[in-house]
Amino acid sequence: MSLFLCACLSGSHELVRKLIKKGADMQVRSAAGDSALYLAVYGCTCSHQTDLSLVRILIDAGCDVNAANDRGNTPLHQAAMSGNIPLIKLLLKHGADPYIANSANILPIDCATNTGHLVAAKLLRINISAPHQVWDVVEPHTPLKVTLGFMTPSKHHLADSSFSQKRLMFHSC
Repeated sequence: MSLFLCACLSGSHELVRKLIKKGADMQVRSAAGDSALYLAVYGCTCSHQTDLSLVRILIDAGCDVNAANDRGNTPLHQAAMSGNIPLIKLLLKHGADPYIANSANILPIDCATNTGHLVAAKLLRINISAPHQVWDVVEPHTPLKVTLGFMTPSKHHLADSSFSQKRLMFHSC
């Protein structure tokens, strides 16, 4: 990773500002395709503080809020997995698209729901078109997200999550 990406991940506001002033490449990616903004969001979600100023700095400097990494995850996917409400609101305010699915076809709302962050999931609500009259088929008391399988991620998604291996084996049975 470049110095700029390391500074974004570590939350070093001053170093990020200096590197931006010196002409840091806002489009640079890590080996896994993570953008500077994705790494800053990741760092923010791993911190006990809710300081969003580094995320604002990067957005103001021109980082793409919808830039996906090699797995198709955007900064909004990462914020949704953590359930960080102020971060989700900030990203949505600056144009983050809740309709972007990652390479496993998982939307940010699915990330929030699957990790138990239901307040975050409400912020990430999306409209699903029903071209085949799905409303006529769905049992009236079953939530659409359950009926359509949004609540059940693929096993590959679970393998990529932060669950411990012992817990993963229990959940994937």
